[in-house]
Amino acid sequence: MDMFIDWLVSFISGLQEDDWLTLAFGLSGFIVSVVALRHSGKANKLAETANSLAEKAGVESECANVLASQANQISRDANAISERALKVSKDYVVYRWSAQFDADRSAIVISNDCPYKAFDVGLLLVRGERELAGGKLAGDIGPFGKSAFQSSLFRDYLAESKAVMLEAEAEGAYIDWEQGIRFDLTIYVTWTSELGTRRSHEFKKTFGDADRIDGIDELL
Repeated sequence: MDMFIDWLVSFISGLQEDDWLTLAFGLSGFIVSVVALRHSGKANKLAETANSLAEKAGVESECANVLASQANQISRDANAISERALKVSKDYVVYRWSAQFDADRSAIVISNDCPYKAFDVGLLLVRGERELAGGKLAGDIGPFGKSAFQSSLFRDYLAESKAVMLEAEAEGAYIDWEQGIRFDLTIYVTWTSELGTRRSHEFKKTFGDADRIDGIDELL
């Protein structure tokens, strides 16, 4: 240790003025470089923090955009529902439906008995509680327009009704054959009104073997 101190004293005492200046500049440069490195490290950390915040901000911005888009969609849906409800509340148009049967053609004709057009008309015919007699997508039916539905089942229904009547008569019951052979159907009609409201109507109808429709062939 004493030798190092003696060497250091000898080294310092041997320095000239220029050497002192060189040493001073060297030390100052070293100090500046250390300070610069330290600030550079801080700057890098700040840059990393800034980038991280920017990424988070980007994610939050995307989330905000998604939420805004969803809010806009909900608003549009609410407006559509409101407009539809307003249409329904103003839709006072009365539609009337009826049905005829032609025994020769084994066909039923559904009539739109009002001066308004019915759109996307659907027909469903049911016998008894749940026996499907037939169905049809009739498309659009204009004012006082008609749509025919033909099925061999209708002849079967007449034959079944006749068999029941004959059996009852054989057991002693009185049968009024002048009323003809008949069968019942429940008819369901669905359609869209001229104002865009989806409607439905249900009615029951009795058909007989003596029923005929003028001009039925034009509808089949």
